[in-house]
Amino acid sequence: MRDSFIFYRSFYESISELDEADKIALYGAICAYALDNIEPTLKGPAKAVFMLIRPQIDANTRKYENGCKGGRPPKKPKNNQTETKAERNDNDNDNENDNDNENDSAISRSAFGQFNNVLLSDDEMRELTERYERVGALINKVSKWLTGAKNPVPDHFELCETFANNENWPRRRRIEPSGPIIVTDPLPPDEQDRKVAEMRERLGAAIKSV
Repeated sequence: MRDSFIFYRSFYESISELDEADKIALYGAICAYALDNIEPTLKGPAKAVFMLIRPQIDANTRKYENGCKGGRPPKKPKNNQTETKAERNDNDNDNENDNDNENDSAISRSAFGQFNNVLLSDDEMRELTERYERVGALINKVSKWLTGAKNPVPDHFELCETFANNENWPRRRRIEPSGPIIVTDPLPPDEQDRKVAEMRERLGAAIKSV
């Protein structure tokens, strides 16, 4: 349980794209999750936006919990410089976001979908293909939705997963082997020669009878 949390401008800009009912539901879900760790029960676009906001809330919550446990002692300012608690928190959040962006940009992604705007890595595309049927139709739905989004969506793989879960997209069935595969030992060379000779005799007799 917390008494406060950080609400970023990016949160506000993403939520502003929703209709009024989804806005109210999402604002309440964010507050309940960030302050009391209550899992939301959102659906549709509101759930999709929350899935994009959630990682930042989780990161700030971990940082808050580590601070309550003591954490690392603060460094003393050099050259008689002072630094406020708010400035330290802002710097920490900026550094964390920068690291996330650097790691994310290092992954090569290709454009998919009807409008070539769904960016997925090879591993992400392979994982979607292994999980769901008609992956092309799923990605086209996401592609069309992205054309109406005014703000950039950082994680298109997570967005595809959200669409699939919300619409109960058909999953691929895994076929398990019914039993162990038994491999017999090969015939000895003499037995192989005998089998070949028998086959030749049968083949010759069949040809003569024609």
